[in-house]
Amino acid sequence: MNHSVDPIKDTLPEDPIAGFLPPNDSIGSGQGSVSFSINLKNGIDNGESISNRASIVFDNNDPIVTPTWTNKKDIIAPSSMMLPVVLKSDTTITLSWQGQDDPDGSGVYCYSLYVKKGTGEYEPVLNRACQNSIEYKFQEDVQYSFYVIASDSANNTELKSIVPDITFYRNTHGINDIRTTGNDLLKTYPNPSTKRAGITLEVALPNESLLSAEIIITSANGTVVKSLDHLERKMHIAGIPEGVYFINLFLNQKALESKKIILE
Repeated sequence: MNHSVDPIKDTLPEDPIAGFLPPNDSIGSGQGSVSFSINLKNGIDNGESISNRASIVFDNNDPIVTPTWTNKKDIIAPSSMMLPVVLKSDTTITLSWQGQDDPDGSGVYCYSLYVKKGTGEYEPVLNRACQNSIEYKFQEDVQYSFYVIASDSANNTELKSIVPDITFYRNTHGINDIRTTGNDLLKTYPNPSTKRAGITLEVALPNESLLSAEIIITSANGTVVKSLDHLERKMHIAGIPEGVYFINLFLNQKALESKKIILE
C-alpha cells in the first residue's frame, strides 16, 4: 500500500495540495472528502435558509461544482403534552403523548419520558425514543407521576419544569384517580354566557391532531346538541338555547377532556 509522507515529520502531509490518492477500487480507496463547520453570522432569523456549495479542482482541470446544500436555522424548541392514561388491564396502562414544533422548525424527532413513583425521584422510562406511546406496568396503591420532553431534528430540546403532565393512582378496590396537570386541552369562555353571546372554544392540541379530533356538546341529560369535527385552534359557538351543557373533546374516539358550561 502506498502512502504520502512528509519527509521532515515522517507523517501524513498537512498540505492539501501535496501527496496523492491511490487508484480507486470497489471500496473507494482512491476517494477523498472534505468536511467543515462554520458559525452563522449575526442577524439571521429563525427559519431562514442558508445554502452553500463547493468547487473541486484536480490539477489543471475545470472545477467540479458540487450540488447545493441547504440548511435552515432552527433555534426554537418543540413542545409536548401527554394524553390521558388508558387503563388496559388491572396491571397495565397505556401512556401516550404528542408534540409539535415551530412551523419553520425541523420537526419533532424524539421524546424522553420520565416517571416518579410515590415521593421518589424522577427516573427515565424512555430516552430519545421516536415512539408516541408505551404500555406501562403499575402497582396498586402507588401514585405515578409522568412527564415527557420533546426534541427536534436540530437537537433543540424542550425546557419543562419538573411538574407531572399526568398522575395515575389505582387502589386495591379498583378505583382510579387520573389527573392531567398543566395541559388544559380545552378552554371555554365566557362561562357562564348567554345564548346570543355564545361560547368561545380553544383547543390546545397539536396541529396534526386537530383533523382527527372532535367536539360533542351534550345537554345535562346526555342529549347530543351539536358535534364539530375538523377542528380549528379557536372556534365560536352561538345559538344554543339556555341551559347546562357539557363540551366533550375527543381524539381518535378517545375522551380527552370535558367542560361544563352554563348559558343563561
